[in-house]
Parts: sequence; structure tokens; C-alpha cells
Amino acid sequence: MKTGTKVFYNTCTAAGCHQLCALKVWVEDGEIRKLESADYPGDPSARSICLKGLSNGRVVYHPDRLKYPLKRVGDRGEGKWQRITWDEAFDAIASKLLEVKEKYGPESVKVIAASSSHVGMLMGRLMAARFANVWGAGGTFEPRSHWLADMRIPAASLLALGDSGQSHRLQDLIHSKLVILWGGNPAETYFPEMRFILDARDRGAKIVVIGPLFDATAAKADQWVPIRPATDGALALAMIHVIIEEGLYDADFVMRHTVGPFLVRSDSRLFLREGEAYRVWDLNPNAISAVGTTSSPALFSSFFVDGITCKPA
Repeated sequence: MKTGTKVFYNTCTAAGCHQLCALKVWVEDGEIRKLESADYPGDPSARSICLKGLSNGRVVYHPDRLKYPLKRVGDRGEGKWQRITWDEAFDAIASKLLEVKEKYGPESVKVIAASSSHVGMLMGRLMAARFANVWGAGGTFEPRSHWLADMRIPAASLLALGDSGQSHRLQDLIHSKLVILWGGNPAETYFPEMRFILDARDRGAKIVVIGPLFDATAAKADQWVPIRPATDGALALAMIHVIIEEGLYDADFVMRHTVGPFLVRSDSRLFLREGEAYRVWDLNPNAISAVGTTSSPALFSSFFVDGITCKPA
């Protein structure tokens, strides 16, 4: 290492892909000289970086990078801007917010706790929620089912999958026999995932890409299914139909680990319950039963229970 060269660690923000790849940044005389993927001593397989991440240094020194606030001085679209101080920017934003609040009320301002990149997500989201509450905006908008919106989700994921990320870890892809990529292009948008998809293919997995475009991911697939736009639902229903009609599903798994056998009322479309207990139809002895008390719950057909027609979910 040259004299005056230092190594720093940071998180990649390139392209807002949300993967938060760790970067090893080489700085010489105060300027970035080199970027590479940081080491993961505890999990070497997690070491990954894409070309977008490696180009972060160019972003830092790009001549068009905004480094201070600008205020529009011409008409919208003219491209005329004037540099102002941070205090002037804060005052302008604050005065406009107060104007809107006084005219329309605090709930007229809605805060969306999200961004193009998840760097600083925890602090940014929590600060946004705190601001919304203090302001009186009635909370923040969150992506549905986001882990910050409901902490029971990562807790359940940790117990069921061994990871709190609401899904299997990317490394589990290498154990797949078939990988279906539906409407995604990880070769260009999700490099860490594509790495393990290719590893899975090297281990014998078949790759199927479903989407209207022959993109970089489709080029690596064993089969490309070029569906027409907006026909995804039809294809999914057709696949489900074949799986059910030809008995290609794992019946034991469906019975034991899903709501498949839970009876649904025809009148309310809700699960049939007795108190807090959900009900199923026991094929042996052909009678109503509580969930978890039978090894042979029905998955198909209709049943008449207390004057109500019910079907398994």
C-alpha cells in the first residue's frame, strides 16, 4: 500500500438495487482510487459486486453531481437554477410546509418512508415516521408487508426459514432443481442473485425465464417463455390448473402446512370456525373436524355444514 493510501468500508448505492453490497474503498491523497467487493470472513459466498457498484467512484466525481441546493429561478422546464445555502433551502421547505399545513391541515401532508436506495433505510424510515407523527400527518406510507411494518413477519421467517429476510437466503438457490424467473432480469438488476442462479445451473438446475423480452437473463436460460404483456395471470391459472388436474402437487405438504384443507363458507367467503378453531372435513370418518386433529383432511369437493355449503380453500 502506497504512503498516504487508506482503506475504507462503505455500502454500495448504485442504481438503487437495494442489495447493499459492502465495498472496500481505496483512497489515496483524499481521492477514491479503487473499489472492490469487501471481504466476508464469516460468509465468503456473500462476497459480490457488479459493474454498477464498481462505477460508484465515477458518480462521486461526476461533473454534473449535485453538491449543494439549487433553486429554480426561471419557468418550469427552462433549466435555470440558482445556488442557495442549506439554511435558505431549509427555510424555503419549512415555510412551504407550514403554509400547506395552515391552509389544508396537517393530514394534507403525507410522508412516504422509502427511497431509491435502502442505504440508511432504518434511520431514514424511523426519522420519517417520527416527523410524520410530530407533524400530525397520521403516520407514513409503507410498502405493503414490509418488514418494518410488521415485525411478526421476520420473526416467523427466522423460525421457518432460518433467516429473517422473509425468504430463503440467495445461497439456497444452489440446491434448486428448477429456477423460474418470472418478469425479472437479475442478470442486469440483481447481480448477487444471478450469481447463485448461475451456480445452481452449473450444479444441474434448469433455468426458465418468463417474460416478453429476451433480455440478458433469458439469454442464460434453458427455456425462455415469451408471453404477451398482461397475460401473466392467464399463464399462472393455466399452470395451476394442470398442477391440480394431473396431481403434480405435494398433497401431504398441502394438507399439513397450508390452509388448503381449511373449509371456506359459501355465504361469507370466510374460513369456517368453531370458536377459535378452524374446521376441515375429515375423510375418515367423513365428518367435520378441527384443524390438526386429522391426518386425512379433504382438499376437494363440497360439504354441507349446519345448512351452509363449504369447500376446502
